[in-house]
Amino acid sequence: AEDINDINDLDLSSYEKSGCHGYYNSYKFYQIRQVCEECDDLFKGAYRKCSENCFANDYFGACLYGLMKTDKREKFAKIVLELHHYPFNKNTQFLFKSYQK
Repeated sequence: AEDINDINDLDLSSYEKSGCHGYYNSYKFYQIRQVCEECDDLFKGAYRKCSENCFANDYFGACLYGLMKTDKREKFAKIVLELHHYPFNKNTQFLFKSYQK
């Protein structure tokens, strides 16, 4: 069985490889990664594109749009902003216009 510290180290390594530099929360990072993993199940090879730029990209938005109901999209947009260390407000909402459709 894997040690919990080993799992956290793997998550932190994945976090850094995804280009994230903001607030690290292993549970929230896990939730965001799940979106890309589920998208990759539907579209092979999607994970890499989905996780680029710490998930702040149109590919992640498209995956989120295809997999989640509207009421959950804002929750995930806020998590991505936390990973970038940005507040969710009128100045940052434009980053996630594709999530709002």
